[in-house]
Amino acid sequence: ASVSCASGESVRLSVCQGVELIAQSAADGSGGWLAGWLAERLRGRVAGDTMAEEAKSDKVVTREEVFKHNTKEDCWIIINGKAYDVTKYLDEHPGGPEIIMDVASAGRDATEDFEDTGHSPEARNTLAKFFVGNVEGGHVASTASKSKEGPSLLILLAVLAAMCAFAYAMYDSVNAEAAA
Repeated sequence: ASVSCASGESVRLSVCQGVELIAQSAADGSGGWLAGWLAERLRGRVAGDTMAEEAKSDKVVTREEVFKHNTKEDCWIIINGKAYDVTKYLDEHPGGPEIIMDVASAGRDATEDFEDTGHSPEARNTLAKFFVGNVEGGHVASTASKSKEGPSLLILLAVLAAMCAFAYAMYDSVNAEAAA
């Protein structure tokens, strides 16, 4: 976006907790496109700016409330501690409605499934359009994913150690032959 702002205008945008973008246009108005762009984002005037809508919402819903909406006619999901009413999006989902419905009907948080898929920024913007409110208690990390990662990491380290030992043995035998 290339939107200008008043000369000398300073704009601050909170990206996430503890991270802010700050831009200030020059006194003569030059180079102010970034500050202007951020100002427009903060004011929520740029089309498709769904982050501003999420940030303005004070609504808090419980997990139990979200999990009651588990049918194709009324489907809510939780991703990163936020509730989304994705009912109108089910048939448009590239992977089909079944993927979302499997999570919703099981009454579980969809964060891990959503993040593991590697959704694009466009998909995240689409999701934000369906924002209902923040989930009471925020994001809860899945203990299932942690238990899955532990053993696989240990196996990887064991294989890596074995490969290093084999490489050292080969190197040592080549050096011993060369010395003889």
